[in-house]
Amino acid sequence: MNRKVLSLVLLFSAVACFCSCRASDSLSSEYGNDAFYFRALKHVDENDYPKAKKLLRKNIKNASPLIRRRSLELMSSIGSIDENLISLHDLYTSYPDEDSLLLYVHGLFKKGEFQLIADLTQDKDISKCLNELAYYRCAALYKRGSSNFSDEFTRWFTSRPYSKQHSKFLDDFKISPDAFPIIKFRKKVFSYDYSNSIPDIDSIASNRELLTPQLVNDIGKTYLYGSNNNSTNAQFMHDLAEDKSLPKDAVYNAYFYAARIYDKDTKYPDKACADYLKAMECAGDDASYDSALWYFLNSKLKISIQDALEAVKTYGPSIRDPNYYDDFFDTLSLRMLSRHVWFAYYQTATSIETFASKEVVAKYSYVTARLFQTGLLKVNGVKSEEAAKKFFEKALDSDTSIYYRILAAYRLGLSDEEVKKCFAVLRSDDSFVANKDEELLLNGYADFGLVEHIYAEWENHYKEIGTDCVLKIAQALYDYGTTDNSYYTKSLRVAAKKLNRSEGTPPTELWQLAYPRAFYDCVKKHCQDYGVDEYLLLGLIRAESFFDPNIQSNAGANGLTQLMEATAGDIAKKMKIQVYDLNDPDINIRFGTYYLSELIERLKGSQILSLFAYNGGIGHVRSWQKSADLNFGMDNLPNDLFLETLPFAETRQYGRYVLGYAAVYAALYYKDSPVQVAKKILE
Repeated sequence: MNRKVLSLVLLFSAVACFCSCRASDSLSSEYGNDAFYFRALKHVDENDYPKAKKLLRKNIKNASPLIRRRSLELMSSIGSIDENLISLHDLYTSYPDEDSLLLYVHGLFKKGEFQLIADLTQDKDISKCLNELAYYRCAALYKRGSSNFSDEFTRWFTSRPYSKQHSKFLDDFKISPDAFPIIKFRKKVFSYDYSNSIPDIDSIASNRELLTPQLVNDIGKTYLYGSNNNSTNAQFMHDLAEDKSLPKDAVYNAYFYAARIYDKDTKYPDKACADYLKAMECAGDDASYDSALWYFLNSKLKISIQDALEAVKTYGPSIRDPNYYDDFFDTLSLRMLSRHVWFAYYQTATSIETFASKEVVAKYSYVTARLFQTGLLKVNGVKSEEAAKKFFEKALDSDTSIYYRILAAYRLGLSDEEVKKCFAVLRSDDSFVANKDEELLLNGYADFGLVEHIYAEWENHYKEIGTDCVLKIAQALYDYGTTDNSYYTKSLRVAAKKLNRSEGTPPTELWQLAYPRAFYDCVKKHCQDYGVDEYLLLGLIRAESFFDPNIQSNAGANGLTQLMEATAGDIAKKMKIQVYDLNDPDINIRFGTYYLSELIERLKGSQILSLFAYNGGIGHVRSWQKSADLNFGMDNLPNDLFLETLPFAETRQYGRYVLGYAAVYAALYYKDSPVQVAKKILE
């Protein structure tokens, strides 16, 4: 190397070092004493614990509250047992909650301080505290040979859902469940060994004093899934519920499972419905009430559409969580459309606004408008054109997902500028209050390049994180996606959660992070090769995998475009490729694009039908088309109404997702009209 080249190398190195120092100084100035924590984390990642401890000691003295807590947590994990216990004691005395107590007793357990653990946890309700904390309390009592152990142990094992923590306790301390019939029963139920659990029920149920809500729940599960003697088993659960000495939650579980077991057998619909209603009457919380009502409505729908509609009219106003019932209303919609009860559909769309979810209101409003528009629905004294317009406007205004809003905008003939205004905010969160301490911590992780710490922290506090912070951390996660592809998905989840519940008008950058173009070079190349619109493929990838190249579905579909092995094998033969890896982003996108292109060609250029076929199979789509045309008495039923009649709920939702996502991609990156794109996909 000559002197001139050497001088240039030294100059560039000096400039890089200077810039790095300036950046470091800038962060130190911005974060003050909190910067010590983030730098300590870097040293921990490098296994340089002495430097990390030195920085943490500085930080603990003057840091902001949350970062001081994180510093104590970190300090307690990088020293000797005795050093860690000092930090854990400081952590618990500074932040005396169950999370810090759990860390403290975990450290004390390693040291063998069982009496201290018992003392620290003596005021904890073992049926309600953190489950792992309950584990340590029972473990400490067991180790001490405490007279309280048996009662606490029994209460822990009977008052809560059986968990891996319970099984771990039995294994760790070599306690045989055979010595405890109730625990043996619960362990079998936890392992789905229902048929072998049935002989235990009589003896367990005979001891009413020990019959907790969880035990009644396990008995109900055992009869529901482990036996077909439905009438006898349901009557047993019903009689159990009638025992007023049981706790209220146990009575609820008994009525609930009596109804579920009656529901298995078509002979007893009235008994099932009666016990669901009794369960609703004694529900101890909103979730329990909604669970019983959901099953009640579905039970009524098994009897008839009219029974279900009457039940909705009577009990719909008592719904606690509207979103819980979306699948019921989706099934009800399918049944009404299949039976041509157009007027009932119209009445339902009119009546559910006050208690159904925004998504359901949008769906019923849009479909009702289309029934008016196509002439399938006619109501005396109502002008169809005006009614259609009114229902389209309701769908557009419903503060819900993109699909029905974009189609309503298309049917109303809105301009691109009007559409843009309608989509300025997807869902607003007027009650949002930022947690400034959490935002400071997350911003620090992003600024100091500690990206691996972002997602877990965000998951626990996402409702308290504002848009500006989300933009920073989502961008940091996305940028790290080139190193680890799984971070593309994490970035998308962070941005999408905020986009769907924003405290103001989301900026374009948030939309782009929620609708990213990860692996874009592959997408662009293969879309050009196979004549597929980029926005359509991007929408498909977002719907299929959330841009996770390593995801595998329960059905065995793999990678970004979620291809089954058999489908991929057929494609590989056609493309004369012998060796391939579906987790390779380029291969997966290539195969998926080819397959989608082939489906579009086979289905005469229809993109929406091709999407249905991609999800549900081309044979099914052709069969569904014939059935729908015959059922509706028309040739070529409009594809948006055809979607609503598809028998697979997954395929219905898939079509909605991909069309909506594709419209957003088209507007964000390609300057295309989302309304025109939706029209093109539907044709």
